Amino acid sequence: MTRSLMRNIVSRLLESYVGVMAFLLLLGGCGNSGSMKFLSNGRQCPWQVQKKQSDKCLKKGDYKTYISGFKKCLARARQAGDTASVLYSCAYISQAYLFLENSDSVKYYLNCIDTRSKHSDEVQLKVLLANIKGLYAIKFEMNLSKALDAFQTGYRLSLSNDIENKASTQISFLLNMGNIFFIRSDVQGMDYAKRALSLVQHNSVDDFRRSLVYINMAMMQQLAGRHEEAFHNIKIADSIASREHLKIVKPDISLLYANYYRFKNDYGEARKYYENVLADSVVSDDGTRCLTLLNYGKLFEKQGDLPHAIACYKKGLWVSSRFGNTEFRKDFYHRLSHMLYVNGDHREAVECFNRYWIYLDSLAPLKQEQRFNSLMRSYQQAKYENAIQRSELELMKAKRRSLYVIFALVIFFIVMVTLLLLFRRQRAMYHQLYKQHQKYLNSLKTEPVAVDKSKQEDSDKMTELFGKIEQLMEEEKIYRHKDISLASLSDRLNSNKTYISNAINRFSGQSFRDYLASLRIRDAVMVISDPNNTVPLKQLADELGFNSISVFNKTFQNKTGLPPGQYRKEARKERPRE
Repeated sequence: MTRSLMRNIVSRLLESYVGVMAFLLLLGGCGNSGSMKFLSNGRQCPWQVQKKQSDKCLKKGDYKTYISGFKKCLARARQAGDTASVLYSCAYISQAYLFLENSDSVKYYLNCIDTRSKHSDEVQLKVLLANIKGLYAIKFEMNLSKALDAFQTGYRLSLSNDIENKASTQISFLLNMGNIFFIRSDVQGMDYAKRALSLVQHNSVDDFRRSLVYINMAMMQQLAGRHEEAFHNIKIADSIASREHLKIVKPDISLLYANYYRFKNDYGEARKYYENVLADSVVSDDGTRCLTLLNYGKLFEKQGDLPHAIACYKKGLWVSSRFGNTEFRKDFYHRLSHMLYVNGDHREAVECFNRYWIYLDSLAPLKQEQRFNSLMRSYQQAKYENAIQRSELELMKAKRRSLYVIFALVIFFIVMVTLLLLFRRQRAMYHQLYKQHQKYLNSLKTEPVAVDKSKQEDSDKMTELFGKIEQLMEEEKIYRHKDISLASLSDRLNSNKTYISNAINRFSGQSFRDYLASLRIRDAVMVISDPNNTVPLKQLADELGFNSISVFNKTFQNKTGLPPGQYRKEARKERPRE
């Protein structure tokens, strides 16, 4: 399996939370309805009695009680020499430890079965073991080809006439195989979901398994982008789970709801369902907890809440590392490194990114590669190529580390040079704008304002009116009044608002509002240009008649090209404070 394919597979695990839980939950049904074997006195075998008693614990998520009951059954079976009960007890114990993410215990009990079942012809036991081994290959080895082979073996066995309730067992394997395609982002897995749904609709199936089928269908529909159809099936699964008190599937349903509301941008509802999963005491599976934190972090990312997104990813890494969950560690590293970089924590981001690549390299699927090429290569050829590949991987990791350092230094240098150039350019631009405005002010002092003589001759009264306006502005500085308006000015001059507006427009070339702004900014420039005047800009804006500092800043920059603070700095460079 190539590295690029591995990246695609592992990245798809980011969204496959329901699929993984469905993998685990389906175990509860494998073997529920196996062929009923009886002792010579007509009673059921001890492992069958125990299975019936323990099913309630499994559906409630009480795995410890479930394991404890089968361990007692196992001890009694060993004393009595009951091989069948020993084998089935070990199988169901290993199945429960899969729920609890305890790989060592799963492996121990599988080994116990292997040493005793070499000559066993129990088809139901082989079906159960095929399911457990397939799940183990995914959960702890990340070997999808091995898992698919196990599930296909189990599915073929489930077609045997020696299996009772064949439909239920076939559904389990169909969903498991479909979920492998889901992990690979392949919508062809929808075919398995449809076949499972068809079996549910045409056969008598327990509600536990029925809810899983609708969960699986909703999962595949979300993958295909058919979110409204998925929402319909989520509600069906939720209805079944609520009616039958199937607490064990509630976290999966909540995660599907959360994903739906996240897609709909209903962040409040999405957060509610994520919090429900994290607070649910039934959720003992750390894979589900990791997936919840992963998707919760993505929700915070979408909202732009980087601190909470980072906190979710860090907590997910802690859970993953502490409990040995490998399914989502790569995704946590990837998302965390990106969020740290965006948040400005560059050093920690680089360290996290390095751990991401180191971990990705540790997932190099050598065993899977051997399996895929087993029909073309002999064992010795594969062994030789694996040794070469390991050496190449080490060399690639060393080169990659060097490239990271060089790349980071180059980026840092480019950013610093760019910032320096921009800073210098901005300073030069500010100084140039200041000089241009000062030159403009000087031109106003030396050059009289040109007046259209034809218009002035047309209306001497208009000229006289504008003179009165200018006199009033200069002597009483009424342009500094915040409540000044054309109406109030017309009252002062006993004139018409239209005449006043026309006079200002004709002789100043500005509207009434711009005329007032020009006078105010003229005074502001005089104050700001005085190196000995330290009046705060907010106070100055208020004294000049502006309603807020923001309006003052905007008007000042429109008239001069510079913000008032920068204009003051440039003025003090030209005229140092005495």
